Order: sequence, then C-alpha cells, then structure tokens
Amino acid sequence: MLLIVAIVAGLAIYIGSSGFRGQMEQRAGVALGREIKIGDLQVDWSWAPRVRLRDVLLGGAAKDAPPMLQAQEIQFRLRLPPLLRGEVVLPEVKLTKPDLALAIDEKGVANWSFSKNPTAAAASEVAAPEERTEAPVIGELVVQDGRFKYQDDVKDLQLEGKLATAIGEAEKTGNIRLEANGRLQGKPLTVRFEGGSVLALREEGKPYPINLAAQYGETEVTVDGTAQDPFKLEAADLDLTLKGPNLAEVFPLLGVPAPRTPPYEVSGHLLREGDKWQFTGVQGRVGDSDLAGDITIDYGGEKPRLTADLVSDNLDFDDLAPLVGAPPDTEETASAEQRELAAQLRQEGELFPHVPLNADVLQTMDMVVKLDARKVRAEDYLPITALAGTVTVEGGKAVVEPFTIAIAGGSLEGALSLDSTQDPSVAAADLKMRNVDFKAFFKGTRYFDTTGGKIGADIDISGQGRSLAEVMGTSNGKAFLTMDGGAISGLLVEAAGLDLVEALVLYIGEDARVPIRCAAGSIDLAEGVAKFDRFIMDTTDSVLYFRGQSSLRQQTLVMDIFADAKDFSILDVDAPVHVEGKIRQPAISIGEGVPIPLIEAGDAENISCDLLLQGKL
Repeated sequence: MLLIVAIVAGLAIYIGSSGFRGQMEQRAGVALGREIKIGDLQVDWSWAPRVRLRDVLLGGAAKDAPPMLQAQEIQFRLRLPPLLRGEVVLPEVKLTKPDLALAIDEKGVANWSFSKNPTAAAASEVAAPEERTEAPVIGELVVQDGRFKYQDDVKDLQLEGKLATAIGEAEKTGNIRLEANGRLQGKPLTVRFEGGSVLALREEGKPYPINLAAQYGETEVTVDGTAQDPFKLEAADLDLTLKGPNLAEVFPLLGVPAPRTPPYEVSGHLLREGDKWQFTGVQGRVGDSDLAGDITIDYGGEKPRLTADLVSDNLDFDDLAPLVGAPPDTEETASAEQRELAAQLRQEGELFPHVPLNADVLQTMDMVVKLDARKVRAEDYLPITALAGTVTVEGGKAVVEPFTIAIAGGSLEGALSLDSTQDPSVAAADLKMRNVDFKAFFKGTRYFDTTGGKIGADIDISGQGRSLAEVMGTSNGKAFLTMDGGAISGLLVEAAGLDLVEALVLYIGEDARVPIRCAAGSIDLAEGVAKFDRFIMDTTDSVLYFRGQSSLRQQTLVMDIFADAKDFSILDVDAPVHVEGKIRQPAISIGEGVPIPLIEAGDAENISCDLLLQGKL
C-alpha cells in the first residue's frame, strides 16, 4: 500500500513538473502540427481533478503565422469515472483572457484546419460532435475578458470583438455572448450574438435559443428563434427581418443574390429542414411598393437553387428602376445614394446610368422567381396598370419569360435576358406591344382629349456591357413602330408644320383633333447608333416625316420633323422642326429652310397605309 501511495504521489509530482510539461508540449505539438506552450500546469487530484494551465499558446498553421489561441489561464475539472466509458464530463470550465485568432487565407484554407497533418485531422474529425448528445458535458462555463479576431481573405471580411458568458439569475446558466466589429468588403460590420448556455447544447429535446443582430453598412439583419440542432442549424425556427437602403447589399452578408431596390424592410419566418431554407410569410415594403410571398433556397444540389413566389397588391413602377441601375422617383422613397445618382443624371442630361449591373452574382445561384404585380401605379405619361413575369437563372444566364405588362388597354409581352457568362455581360430584349391606347401617354396634358388611336411595336435589340449605359451604347437590332387610326392634337401637327395661323387659332381657342390615318417607321440600331430615316405619320391635315439618328453611347439625339400640308394656308414657314441635344432634354428649334412665312398650297396626298404598316414604304 505504501508503494502504491508513493507511486501515485510521485506521478502527481511528475505531472506538475517542467519535464512533463515539456514532453506534453512536444508530443501534442507534433500530433497537431502546431507549436504548443504551457507556462505552468497544476493538478488538484480527486475523482474530479482540477487542472490549471497558465500562459497557454497554440500556434498558427504556418511557422510565421500568429498564434491561433493564447490564454492567461485555462482551468477545468474533469470527472474520471465517465472518462473510462469514453464520455467527457467537465463540471467547470473557466477561461481567463483568452485571445482567439481565426483566419481563412486567399486559398480558402482555415487556420483551424488540421488537413496538413493526417493524424490530427483524423482525431479532430472523430472528436467533432455530430449530434447534440456527443458534445462534452460542461456544467458551468465562464469566459472572462475574452477577445477574438476573424479574417476571411476570400470574402474580404475582418472582425474583432469580445467573447464572454453572462450569468443569469439562476446559477450556472451562463449564456454565450459575442460582440464584434469589423469590415466586410470595405463597409463597416457589427455583429451581436447571444445563445443559450453551453449545457443547453446537449439538451437534445429542447430547442437551442438564438438571437443575432448584424449591421452591414446601413443594412440591418435580425434573427430570433431556436434551432433543434445548433451544430447543424437543423430544424431552425427563426424570425428574420431585413432592412436597408438597397436589397442587393445583402449578398456579401448572406450570400444570396438580390436585385437592386429602393429602401426596403421585409420580415418573415425562417425554417430549415435538411438542405432547404424556407423564408415563409414574407411581408414588407420595397420603396413605395408592398411585397408578400414565400422564398426557398435548396443547398442540396451542385449549386444552390432559389425559388420564390412573390405578389404585390400595389407596385410603384419607378421602384423597378434600380434593377437596371437607374434611381427611383427621388420625390418618393429613395436612398441617399439613389438621390445623388438622380441629381447627377439630371445635371449631365443622361438617361442611361453607368451603375455596374453586377451580373457576376448570377453565377452563384440558380433561381426561379415569379412576381405578380396585380396593381401598378405609374406616372401619367406611363399608363401601366399591372405586370407579371418569371425570372429564371440557370448557369449564370437570367431570362425573364413570360413577361407581360398591361399598359393603356393593351399589352407589352416578350422576353428579356442577361448573360453573365460572357465578358462583358450581354443583355437582350425581344418585345411586342399591341393595342396600346395612344392618348393614355398624354394624360395630364392639354393634348389628352384630342389624341387617340392604338399603337404597336416589335423590338428586338441586344447589347454588351457592364452597365445599362454600356449595353445601350453597343446595342444592335431593330424596332418597328405602328399606329393605325386615331387622332393627334392639332397643336402637335401645326407645331411640326409651323403653320403660324392655325397654331395661333388653336392656342387661343380649343385644341383641334386631327384624325390620324396611320403611322409607322423603323429604327435600326448598329453599335449604339439608332437611325430613323423613314418614320412617317399620315394625318388628315399633313404628312409628317421624322428623320435623324440618336447616339445611345453619347445619349444624344438629332432629328428633323418635316410636314407636307394637305390644306391651304396663307402663312406657313417652309422649314422643319429641328430637335437636337441630350435625349433627356433636347433643344427644339426651326431647322434649315425658308425662314420667312410663305403661302402653302397644301397639295400633299394620302399615304398608302397598307404599305406603311407593312414596312414597305
């Protein structure tokens, strides 16, 4: 017996010696492939011995890398009998001033990975808990003055913060708390997390509480709820709220591609079953539009796949402008960045913005998104009442088809596409407009009551670029516009013909209604230059000829409108109306011709409408 006591006493003394620490550091360092240092080791022996480690250091994956873990002290108690059954039971764990540095390099390799050391990798894989019941039993966890750093070179993410446990009213029920500040892709990022206690991690039948709040720039994300398995986040049952100036900015934070939008706030219920995340009961506003529906992301395939079925009972049409990089109506809901862009476009007279389309995000996830806008509000001159479309993204190519807009009693239908697999991206539109009421475009003006008719169009264009301005500036294709019957304001016709007498009468009295027999013309696009040399409108009063071209790259327009009168006038200026300048705000003047009023015989004849509408004139 004395011999056994002497052996145990000698073993205890040896374990506390510097020689034992040195051997442990060396063997553990070889096993893990890391430098390990322990300044002091003490063991208070019992059936649950207390172990104190001081000045602990665990090195980084590379020799010149900073330490992954440093701690002033790590103290724990370990129950010996359960250890014989392969169970780890730690009644107490206390970490004093732990400093944790986690990093992922540009190749995507984490510094906590032991893949370069097969023995350590196998051990870590075995030790890692796959189920809640496999986690170590920790009765009480105390973290004092903990700090951590996290850097991900792949995502351009840097975080630094505090890690601690907070003891509640009930003893030994400390919740895990984490607060961090940093930057993600150059923007400030703040993260606050609070979970249940470490002991609650093992309680298999009890959902684990999760509360998370993150702010990325002006984007705010809050998550509150539970997960049945916190290690795998399985059976997650969470409330999610997203709020920010632009929905596209959630991509760096959540990894989910989203379109550009005006300021928004949406919330819903987030569920996870297996590889599927479901965001159900979505409700909120995007700009001045309401939005509702369900979204599902399936991570089970080779590439994540998102499906969404969205409905808007009241859609403000200008809220769709950010989809192509343009600002919404800045007199309504718009972010500071969008207001600045709108002011810049007005100042420069630009119509197409140079904002990047960011089409590359289409390659991260396949998608099928349906949107049904049952009621659309738009400006008076853009009489859209409803729209519906399905966006399908496969292999980095987005196609909007079917695509239907109800506009002024008619429709605009067809397909839109954006191919991000080409560099730069290629955008295309193949659209048909039918039976659209012409007068609806003049709502709110004095020309509304004297204008009418149905218009149509066939548009087939494509362009290549990194912004809408570049796409339009390189566009090729053709558009054919028609109008059959109806009427046009006499003021518009007489202004084009510059018939001073009739225009004066019209301005003084009621505006006249000049019947339109037909109108049609082609616009040919080549390398961003749109030419319209034979665009004709035949009215009972005159035949109008529109000739000119527009440089979509420079966003400028040069056009002359000639008028051949069909009636006699004693005072007429034999010169065209000349339009020139930026497309957004061109200047209108009298073009080259006879600058003095002449007698107009009015001998122009009717145009063959059948040939005109067939594009044969």
